Amino acid sequence: MGYIYEGMGRAKEAIETFYKGNESKYLPTWKIIDSKWDRQLHSPLHAARAYLNPSLFYNEGSSIQRDPEVMRSVIICIEKMLPDQDIQDKINIQQDMYMEASGMFRFSASQRLKDKKMHLACLESGFKPTSQGQENAL
Repeated sequence: MGYIYEGMGRAKEAIETFYKGNESKYLPTWKIIDSKWDRQLHSPLHAARAYLNPSLFYNEGSSIQRDPEVMRSVIICIEKMLPDQDIQDKINIQQDMYMEASGMFRFSASQRLKDKKMHLACLESGFKPTSQGQENAL
């Protein structure tokens, strides 16, 4: 679901670019997308999942790091899942390390393997790549 969250943002940006920033042209399409998104797909958990996905978070084109809605969603999830404030504080410290790619997150192996791990997760969930090249990517 994290990929869908990021993809929706990119799709909306592409629509805005297509209409050269003319709000009267792109906003009606955005309203349709937003109504579907809000009713069927959007939740704090989905936003947090996108934030915690290294292949999205560390991607140069990603807006996840700067999205205040995503950050609110992460905080909501942490508070709901872990009511102990000491644990929340520890997570907050680790979150800073994650954002800065420091500590265990600084290792190139961690960042390099992010896409391979996602590929494996897809395979384990039953997703089958369609081309031989994708299967041999690992």
